[in-house]
Amino acid sequence: MANDVQRGRVDDPTRVFQRKLYRAAKQSRDRRFHALYDKVHRADILWRAWTEVARNRGAAGVDEVSIEAIEEQGVAAFLSELREELARERYQPLPVRRVTIPHMTGSDGRRRKSAVLRPVAMRLHCP
Repeated sequence: MANDVQRGRVDDPTRVFQRKLYRAAKQSRDRRFHALYDKVHRADILWRAWTEVARNRGAAGVDEVSIEAIEEQGVAAFLSELREELARERYQPLPVRRVTIPHMTGSDGRRRKSAVLRPVAMRLHCP
């Protein structure tokens, strides 16, 4: 798929957009992307972020809202609300919850768990 993007054969506009950002960042490490905020609340970008978060099937976060709960209430409404917050520049991520995950070695690892809303928003920034 990455090769298809490089050759311009992919119709997914989010992948094309991600590839352009990637190339620009690699070309100039000092480059700053000041005009991205208006792009992250595009409907196609939000849907792409949601599908990647939902595919991961993580547990409920600090807000105790699970992916399944969002799917039951309606993903479109959830993304619409997130889009409004992002468009008005009012999105505030919730704090993260620390959880301990046991490792196969017997030791415990610490991990931070955020609300579902946060990973969706984070996927917008970190393709």
